[in-house]
Amino acid sequence: MATLIVLGVPEVVQEYKGHIQSLLKGWKIVAYSDPASPPAEAATATLALATHGSVPEFFDHLPALKFVQISFTGYDWFDFTKLPQHVDPLPMVCNMREHEIAIAEYVMLQLLEWKLQLAQTDRAFKAQGWGCSVPAFHCDRERRHGEIHGLTLGLVGMGAIAQQLIPRAAAFGLSVIAVSRASQDPPPQGVQWQGCRETAADWTRFLQSSDVVVLCCPATAQTNGMINKQALRAMKSTALLINVARGSLIVEQDLYEALQSGTIAGAAIDVWWQYPKQHPAEIQRPSTLPFHQLENCIVSPHCSGYTAQTSKRRMKGCASNLNCFHSGQIEALKHVIPREKWNTVGSHAASAF
Repeated sequence: MATLIVLGVPEVVQEYKGHIQSLLKGWKIVAYSDPASPPAEAATATLALATHGSVPEFFDHLPALKFVQISFTGYDWFDFTKLPQHVDPLPMVCNMREHEIAIAEYVMLQLLEWKLQLAQTDRAFKAQGWGCSVPAFHCDRERRHGEIHGLTLGLVGMGAIAQQLIPRAAAFGLSVIAVSRASQDPPPQGVQWQGCRETAADWTRFLQSSDVVVLCCPATAQTNGMINKQALRAMKSTALLINVARGSLIVEQDLYEALQSGTIAGAAIDVWWQYPKQHPAEIQRPSTLPFHQLENCIVSPHCSGYTAQTSKRRMKGCASNLNCFHSGQIEALKHVIPREKWNTVGSHAASAF
């Protein structure tokens, strides 16, 4: 009988424990929520599932590990040096995607809200009734909302999230351009042009041509700080910036000043520069700057990928990987984190984008 240690905060561990038990029938599933109080099985366990709230200290008490399955995408929190180093072969680590559908829908929602301003119209109509000046009756040009049809959607990164966005953009009549680690000519289906992110001419062309810039690439030494004062000035003054990747891709102060000054029209931010170590007892802001006070900035708490469907797909994928490893089907494992990525600074699961 296989034994699996499930790591993380208690509420998440219990959720995963129940679902994984139904998918891995006959396995012994052991919860481990307090790094300082390992269960007896930790000393000999070879399999671990790291869920949300996992911290490196858990692995100080798991000396026999051979396989770690991370239940989500990011692994920049993971300290690979804490894995057993005396074994041959070294342990394997996989992460899990399955969030790209939810994130693509989130991006499309932000696009639509930016142009249609439905939430603002809802508030005004509830408060004022017909007195809110409906353009259909009053020909109030200032009240007319926009359309996303015909806009140019610029994707930074051409991984799983981008692949979900391309057909959705086409359905709404948007043109798609992209930059990635390498240019591609001819570009992929559904993309009008794909340049190289690290080529200055391509990067400038991309920024100047996009009505909407979506950051959906990994955080690396090359991409951290890529959206800076210079990049923001190259964008259209009417442009929207959407970040669903990592906060570190944007220079915090530069974006705040660009939004304040009208250098760009707006931003939608789901990933941040500051995160609480535990659930806060009082209000904690995700930035040292008051982005929440800006009228042209939509903010959300890193929730774009978190849906019930995402969780179900991830649990199923985790169970499949665990079963493959336990049965010796190594070649069937999905999303293996390669050794060269171990402990890369800001390594937000580069394979996931």
